[in-house]
Amino acid sequence: MGTSRRRRTSSAKSSRQARRTARGVQPKGAPAGKRREVHPAVAGQSDATAAAPSAPRPDFPVVAIGASAGGLEAFKRFMGAMPADGGIAFALIPHLDPNHASLMVELLAKHTRMPIHEAGHGMVIERNHVYVIPPKHYLAFNEGVLALSRPPEARGRQTAIDFSLRSLAEDRKEKAIGVIFSGTGSHGTAGIKEIKFVGGMVMVQDPATAEYDQMPRSAIATGLVDYVLAPEDMPAALLRYVNHAYLQAGPEAVSPGQEAAETVKRVLALLRTRTRYDFRCYRKSMLMRRVQRRMGLLHLDRVDDYLKRLREDPEEVAALDKDLLIGVTAFFREPEAFVVLTGQVIPDLIRHADGDQAIRVWCCGCATGEEAYSLSMVLIEQFAAVKRVPNFQIFASDVSEASLEVARQGSYPESIVSDVSPERLHRFFTRVGENHYQVSKQIRDPIIFAQQNMLSDPPFSKLDLISCRNLLIYLEPEVQTKAIQMFHFALKDGAYLMLGPSESIGRALELFEPVSRKSRVYRRLPQGRPTRLELPLVPRRGREAPTPRPGTGARVELRTSELMQHALTHYAPASVLINRGYEILSMQGPLVDYLEFPPGQPTQNLLTLARQGLRTKIRALCQKAIDGNAPVVDS
Repeated sequence: MGTSRRRRTSSAKSSRQARRTARGVQPKGAPAGKRREVHPAVAGQSDATAAAPSAPRPDFPVVAIGASAGGLEAFKRFMGAMPADGGIAFALIPHLDPNHASLMVELLAKHTRMPIHEAGHGMVIERNHVYVIPPKHYLAFNEGVLALSRPPEARGRQTAIDFSLRSLAEDRKEKAIGVIFSGTGSHGTAGIKEIKFVGGMVMVQDPATAEYDQMPRSAIATGLVDYVLAPEDMPAALLRYVNHAYLQAGPEAVSPGQEAAETVKRVLALLRTRTRYDFRCYRKSMLMRRVQRRMGLLHLDRVDDYLKRLREDPEEVAALDKDLLIGVTAFFREPEAFVVLTGQVIPDLIRHADGDQAIRVWCCGCATGEEAYSLSMVLIEQFAAVKRVPNFQIFASDVSEASLEVARQGSYPESIVSDVSPERLHRFFTRVGENHYQVSKQIRDPIIFAQQNMLSDPPFSKLDLISCRNLLIYLEPEVQTKAIQMFHFALKDGAYLMLGPSESIGRALELFEPVSRKSRVYRRLPQGRPTRLELPLVPRRGREAPTPRPGTGARVELRTSELMQHALTHYAPASVLINRGYEILSMQGPLVDYLEFPPGQPTQNLLTLARQGLRTKIRALCQKAIDGNAPVVDS
């Protein structure tokens, strides 16, 4: 699980400008609320729709549809099947030729009874209306008002599609709906991730019905798509979804009462028997909203019907599991935080680092790896700035093996050009085919990706920096407090902690001091008085919390698992867990008699680290164990 509720990428400057201009200052060249509409029903409307400041925030869903090559035909088929009174607003984001006027409004007007306009700066969004982005503009959403801005300087093959989807996610939250139609490239892939992160819904055109299937296939490959349908089949599913209680009631309607608590308890009990994950310590309101969202997608109104579906359908168990584990991340997410890292944190770590000791970083909840690779890039850059050989190790962990597999592969869609500068793309990535970038060995080698549950597994230790962004917001407050204590335990004195923009250290002022309150960066303080840290943070699955012994007050007995972990850490023989490529996945016990850790670029290869004289024997024993699929003992 990964990172932030609010999204500020390198294009965020334009997004903020668009939101500011929606409040009254019009960007140069933006259509000033003008309408190119062809329906007489709205021809006589006043220009009050351009008066954004007094307009109430809409409570209806807004659908943003992105398309490129072949998109016009998909738009026609969709609009032809969409009723004019569905109670939804539509924003169409086609990839338009910037050098020619768009005829999209006139062409689509023949296929819908809804009023259709070319989007104007300051227009108030109305339900049952369609808005088409004009050429050479980006379209943002700000409390029910459209905001146009000029695109930033050309960067790769970026279009307005991801920009608008991200803005819609931030503005409409659960009532944001993203749709991807025919097109080339991977436009829209990054944007739909943001929509899913805030609890919205995503539809994608069935690739078999698309004139160009690259955009639909790229979106589907994220595993985050809710419906894959032909354009003409989407309106029926869309209307059933928006009329479900999940969207009609809104997030404020989630009751913390007994009925909701009992529903969550029953769902969690079922998940614990069918999956590897335990969600008991997650916020109950969030869990209930995700359950309601799944019910909306399945068009189920009764909780009992959904529980029955869970019991009988393993695919729905997996789908709910994935919904609860959604971790949206991006390269250089919240750029302001990375400014603090590069300006203060990393220079301080390098300045005080022992030449032979690698800087140790834990990227906790790394999701699909973008943040871990971002940290690797800035560390390499900062070492180069002081003319030192990079010497650092990043432990990137996540509970989802599927996300980690994406991270290990290090292949990302071309939409990352909106987050990664051209200089970094050239230095740290290789273009693969037409639509993907592959991370370089330079930023991949210092990272170890490992499956780990922060709540139930021991933390990494002796760390210089922990980045755990937008994971704590999912947890109950008391578990957040325990997590902050665990981070303090895992960090060295004077080391750093970076949290997400909606997270903080709470009342742990004796454990951390702020480096940047705005960017949620903190420095570890020496512990004044010992604080007993209980590990794991929550009882393991199948165990209840220990009961205090009579007369001991808040003190509790150490669980057997804790004692075992303590024994393993301090007394276990030297052991290393590797994969078939001799890559070290985990280490335990005193290894200095067998391995050496030379200065310079770190490596995870067991044979490279093996001491002189042991390398050949270790290789032979490992190969024998792999070939025979059985233990091998060297006497």
